[in-house]
Amino acid sequence: MEISKLNAMREDDFIDALDEVYENGDWIAEIALGSRPFADFEQLTNCLRDALENSDQAAKTELLLSHPELHAVSDTNDPSLAFLAERKTAGLHQLDKEESELLDGLTEAYRGIHGFPFITHLPNQEKVAVFRSFGERLLNDRSTEILNAFTALHETAKHRVEVISA
Repeated sequence: MEISKLNAMREDDFIDALDEVYENGDWIAEIALGSRPFADFEQLTNCLRDALENSDQAAKTELLLSHPELHAVSDTNDPSLAFLAERKTAGLHQLDKEESELLDGLTEAYRGIHGFPFITHLPNQEKVAVFRSFGERLLNDRSTEILNAFTALHETAKHRVEVISA
């Protein structure tokens, strides 16, 4: 898609086109809407990032809490199609029994320690790297993990914008 096409979209279409950039973050696209026109997709990505970074703590917390779990994908945590595709690419859609139990245990432990789902940048990762990262990050304090989660969200958003622009 061309940036000019995105700039020319009706408001609802613009928000729909970007609603999967941040998981459950269509409100971020809505904030960015007011900054049109964008010179390029890099400016759009930066604007989306700034919209999230400048939002209040309650909105940021809700975004973290609403992120789907890597393993327990269901209607209740409402993953986007982009998330499901990234999860599949990482090999997390077909786990054997041992891997599935390990991921369930890591998921439960992480949420219990940090209070929100494990969030990582899935594109171009293999499941071994995801498992390793999960284990390493369990040892971090909550504030470090909040920073890690937002870093992963921004990396994923940048990737998703690149996919839209292709």
